[in-house]
Amino acid sequence: MKKRGLIITVAVNYNIQQLKTFINSALYNCPSFDLYIFCDRKLRKALSKYYLKYIDRFYFRELDFYTEYRIKKNKKIFHSFTKMIAFLIKINNFFAFKNNINSQELEKFKIGKYTLLSSHFLLRRFIWYLNIDINLIDNYDYLLLSDCRDVYFQNDPFENNSYGDEFIVTGYEPELIKNSKFNKRWLNEAYKNDPVIYKKLGNSKIICAGVTFGSKSLIFDYLQKMGEEIKKFIFINKITSITNLDQIFHNKIFHFEDKKNYFIDGSDKLISTIGFNDKFDIRVDKSNKKIFINDKLPSIIHQYDRNKLVSDVINSWIHSYKS
Repeated sequence: MKKRGLIITVAVNYNIQQLKTFINSALYNCPSFDLYIFCDRKLRKALSKYYLKYIDRFYFRELDFYTEYRIKKNKKIFHSFTKMIAFLIKINNFFAFKNNINSQELEKFKIGKYTLLSSHFLLRRFIWYLNIDINLIDNYDYLLLSDCRDVYFQNDPFENNSYGDEFIVTGYEPELIKNSKFNKRWLNEAYKNDPVIYKKLGNSKIICAGVTFGSKSLIFDYLQKMGEEIKKFIFINKITSITNLDQIFHNKIFHFEDKKNYFIDGSDKLISTIGFNDKFDIRVDKSNKKIFINDKLPSIIHQYDRNKLVSDVINSWIHSYKS
């Protein structure tokens, strides 16, 4: 029996047109994959209607009210109504820290007992992923955690897997953390007081947190480690609102993980993150609708929209797919 995979993503503040590349390429080029999408009700209804033919390959999880508040807080009436909720959450977190900090569950809410993580969804998404219904996950062999707006699937990455049955893999970016303005800032915020971690990460290549996939057991192992990094940061700093530190936590896990089945793909065969587009040799095979990066055919191209050639080509191909 062919092994099945589940692509898991969060789609926030996007419309169907912005998600077509991600969804269409997954549906057409990864036929053994289904999609699990965290989104608001409006997008869920729109996607369900537009992709009706493929609806059996979709799962949706609607965002909680608090997340929608954080995303849509520019709406005055909505914002005014939810400011009180934010205040109550702060009070709750204060007493939870004071009374029972070690029982933190991050997404579970019980007055005075558990803290509620009030950070940006890019960080909170990892806790959401960890809490997906295990009965649903049991139907799949592989899990793929992905950004959505700027990700294009060329083929099923698991068909090119040479890592064995139990593995997890993510991809590099062609720059050191210490030479990247944003990544260095995240490093300073998260690990400036730990010289061992700080030095090693600073001198390491950036590992992009946008795409990570593998066997479900190791994906959950990774998600638990992400949760531990988040909790550790909360305990040390005694706060529950964290900036988007997910990528530096991701780097710490992979650079310090001593399990031999944690892999970082630097070959451009599985994941190619081309945000630094001047660092890559890109060749387009229009007749076969394939894009080669450094003479390799990556299964997944991330940050394709930062390269005009790649973006224009992919957009022309996506519009030829029929929903």
